[in-house]
Amino acid sequence: DKRVMCFNIDAMDSFLSQCPPRDGIVGIKVSPYSDKHQLREVASMFNDHAGLLKYVATMNTYPNGMALLPDETGAVDSKEMGAFGGIGGKALKQLSLGDAATFYECLDDRIGVIRVGGIDSGLDIKHSLTVGCKGVQVVTAIATQGPKVIKKMRDEYTKLALA
Repeated sequence: DKRVMCFNIDAMDSFLSQCPPRDGIVGIKVSPYSDKHQLREVASMFNDHAGLLKYVATMNTYPNGMALLPDETGAVDSKEMGAFGGIGGKALKQLSLGDAATFYECLDDRIGVIRVGGIDSGLDIKHSLTVGCKGVQVVTAIATQGPKVIKKMRDEYTKLALA
């Protein structure tokens, strides 16, 4: 059972300090921060690595979730975590928007923000751009609705953007 690195600022700083400079794009995907002060501290540390980091993707799944099946066994069963796993999708919609807005407010202009978590509509894309995001990542919507959801989202966003 390992600690989540995103909650250990010194470990993340040490890791990023050991990364050699790259010609390509380097980003980091972080867990949700329910403590706004900790998020601001993390953003400040990321700013120290603005020459390396090109984006922060917020947010990964919310750790330590559990779902039980009707027979009361775990819906997830992994060797490392047992019945525990990360919560994602719509449950994270408002949390991901809040974290994205705060990262945008705190990060150096050279570091973009990519919003992840609960994005399944053109309105979600619009809200992401409104709070300063450079882009979004869509996973759960594709897994549950299929790849056609991307066209639906794009069409919805286009209508909103032209309105």
